[in-house]
Amino acid sequence: MVFNLLLTWALLKALNRLTGIRWWEQTMSYRICPRCSGFVEVRHLGKHFKVICSQCGASYQTQPGEVNDQIAAYFRFMDVMEGGEPSQKAKVKPKAPQRREPPSGYTPPRSKEEWERQIKHAGVPSLKALPKVVQRILADPAHYLVKYQQFPDTTPDPGCEIDNAPFDDQLKVALKRQGLTHLFQFQEDAVQQILAGKDVVVSAPTATGKTEAFAIPIIQQILERQVGWGPLRAAEKRRVQAIFIYPTKALARDQSGKLAILASSVGLDVAVLDGDTPKSERAAIFRQPPDILITNPDMLHIHLIRPRDPIRRLVRTAQHVVLDELHVYVGAFGANVHFLLRRLQRICPRLQLIGASATVANAQEFAELLFGRSVTSIYCDTGKKGVIHFLMLYPERISQSTMIASVARELVRHDLKTLVFANTHKNAEVINLIARQTQLKSA
Repeated sequence: MVFNLLLTWALLKALNRLTGIRWWEQTMSYRICPRCSGFVEVRHLGKHFKVICSQCGASYQTQPGEVNDQIAAYFRFMDVMEGGEPSQKAKVKPKAPQRREPPSGYTPPRSKEEWERQIKHAGVPSLKALPKVVQRILADPAHYLVKYQQFPDTTPDPGCEIDNAPFDDQLKVALKRQGLTHLFQFQEDAVQQILAGKDVVVSAPTATGKTEAFAIPIIQQILERQVGWGPLRAAEKRRVQAIFIYPTKALARDQSGKLAILASSVGLDVAVLDGDTPKSERAAIFRQPPDILITNPDMLHIHLIRPRDPIRRLVRTAQHVVLDELHVYVGAFGANVHFLLRRLQRICPRLQLIGASATVANAQEFAELLFGRSVTSIYCDTGKKGVIHFLMLYPERISQSTMIASVARELVRHDLKTLVFANTHKNAEVINLIARQTQLKSA
């Protein structure tokens, strides 16, 4: 028994000489060092904790009773690194947390009266008029409130009600069932121009309803041309009547769900054809073509250059082509798409071209160059946004990373979807680690 213990101790000492690690110490490894992003190891040495970066050599040793566990020791190491970088060779002597000074010439508002003065200056009558989550963030003594500003909600100009729109009765019922009771003015203008057969480019901010602006009138025209309804149509009458082109497969798959719900409510079919489409689904598309085909430029280019490719026969009945995310088609990619559209126009003689984008500048000129045709521009400069609360905070008793994680935790606690941006990948990893250690689900 004694011999076995002595042998084990000798082996551990030998490993210590070879690796420099005391294997009998309790250790815990992290992946983040604030300086070099290397591995950081936390060792428990009786009453002390020692934090060491295996890559750059930065280290810190706690005093007895300073922290209670390895996680707290790691956070103390992070605070010391942010307050003043430790030596790469020598141990870092612990120092008391230093109060962060605000910018020169600035008096931080700490009292409730000063907060209210800033908030009233922003147009808010009182603190109670703010959402609870904003009140809790403002009341946190761990940071200063430097600036508060409120941006009012905005919405595009209203258009006609769905009941007064030039749509089929079944389409009106389907739209109202999905909660769409009226159109915005730019949507109404787009509907009128598309129903008139014009080539159109729709330019509107994100999340304002661009998809509905071109999808609804196209569905309306398909309904006007079809003989029967949905499954009552004869099989020989089924054909691709509209092609929706998205620059990437991921975006096409993302938008296909919304389009499928809208089209299926009036008996129309939607299918996605790209490189990820299984062979069985491709065969079903060729056997029974959908009314609306969703694809990407690369897929069309590969198959349209082949004279006897089945996709040429599939798309030759199309009468509408939609290019979403129009701003992507620039440079060599844009030139290739331009010639792709010219090939489509030779295959499909009666083709209406429609473009949409949220960010393209001078949309009409851009679309005319891409399409090779004159187009009608539909423009909306007002997005659909809720009230925005802008808070500029400055940490007082904690590090900046800890403050960001604390604010994010408060937002999540109030069931708000939260997105955190950081200046560097390293800072993002640190914030994510702190959030996870405080039981906040983050990625």
